Amino acid sequence: SSEALALPTENLVTLWPAFAAALGALVVVVLTAALPALRSGALSPVEALARGTAPRAHRRSRLTGILQRLRVPRILSLGAGDAFVRPVRGLLTTVAVVIGVATLTFGFGLHSSLQRLASKQWLNPDILVTRFGSYPDADLSRTLQARPESAIVVAYTFTAVSVAGDSTPINAIPMRGDSGQLDFQLLQGRWFTGPGEVVSGSAFVKEAHLKIGDMVTVTGTSQSVPLRLVGVYFDTDNFSRVIRFDWASYLQMSQDAQPSMYQVTLRPGADPAAYARDVLASAPDFLSVQARQSSVSPILGALDSVLAVLAVVLSVIAIAGVFNTLLLSTRERARELATLKTVGMTPGQVVGMVVSSAVAYGVIGGIVGIVAGIWLHGALLSLMGQVINDPLPSAIAQNVFGVVTLLALVLIGVLVAVAGASLPAWLAARTRIVQVLHAE
Repeated sequence: SSEALALPTENLVTLWPAFAAALGALVVVVLTAALPALRSGALSPVEALARGTAPRAHRRSRLTGILQRLRVPRILSLGAGDAFVRPVRGLLTTVAVVIGVATLTFGFGLHSSLQRLASKQWLNPDILVTRFGSYPDADLSRTLQARPESAIVVAYTFTAVSVAGDSTPINAIPMRGDSGQLDFQLLQGRWFTGPGEVVSGSAFVKEAHLKIGDMVTVTGTSQSVPLRLVGVYFDTDNFSRVIRFDWASYLQMSQDAQPSMYQVTLRPGADPAAYARDVLASAPDFLSVQARQSSVSPILGALDSVLAVLAVVLSVIAIAGVFNTLLLSTRERARELATLKTVGMTPGQVVGMVVSSAVAYGVIGGIVGIVAGIWLHGALLSLMGQVINDPLPSAIAQNVFGVVTLLALVLIGVLVAVAGASLPAWLAARTRIVQVLHAE
């Protein structure tokens, strides 16, 4: 960019974040290894040799007894029940799955909510026409209304008005047409239905200490008009410091005013691109016509990419955590597995037993991860509303997570855990009995 604009290049790369990240990683590793290292260092030589040569008594977890009472197949109850024989290890492995599933849940919810918001007609119309110069408003309105594809035509303009009691001008958007059909997201009250009524963004309502039903005196270029506040709505314009009202009220303030923007909602099945071409051809020197290409904005696309990469990375970390836990567990239980194979357990049953331990991590981690992800989704939407000084409408977060979606997210947690268990299970199944029990 600097070269294209013939400007000097500024080095924006700083080294301290890299050093801080490296130091932080080192501190985390040291703290994580401290407890096992202290326990190992405290062992006497005799105790260490005894643990290394003699098999430890293997205690069953309560989950094993519960599964056996439920008459779950013995192979599954043995594996799932042993998942938390080492409580700390099992808990940390489950936490890795929880983080991966929570990220997926949170990312899906955020994408769905913001997609709902971006698809609203008032924010992303089918057709947006801008009128320039001396081209008459009446001619353009006649052209738009005459087309059979036009379902709703709303004309408006951007202006600034003075409000009694506020020294700073307020952004105002007078509207002509059935603007109530554009699905604005109301936070309180209702949409205006005619002259003498106004709706406002929440920031202006807070600033002016207003409530629904209060009268507001608005002054345009010629005279003042009293308007009654009938609704508070969500608006991204000027951090919601904005008001909207009927065009007839605006004509009382500015008698010669004409709209400059025209928003068209098309009938189902209409071709936005063809509609835009035809309207532009009617006055190409005075009109700008934009057709709705997609409801996915570049910002949402970038956000989806970031969340997807983050979810993949955390899923890989969860797989590695399950792999590490089950590899350690199968090595610690080598004698037990060899004994079970001696009395008739097949390699396939060994695989099933090891994988069932992973399924326990996946199911528990998936359920807890979904709860955490839903909470994160709601918390972030609330935080976003605070940042823009306008609470996001609750409707965009309602019914985002269906039953099928939740079941799919739990299944993803199980699949992540099973993926991590695959190699340890295969290694345990192919271990030869003689190699393990030759010293017995």
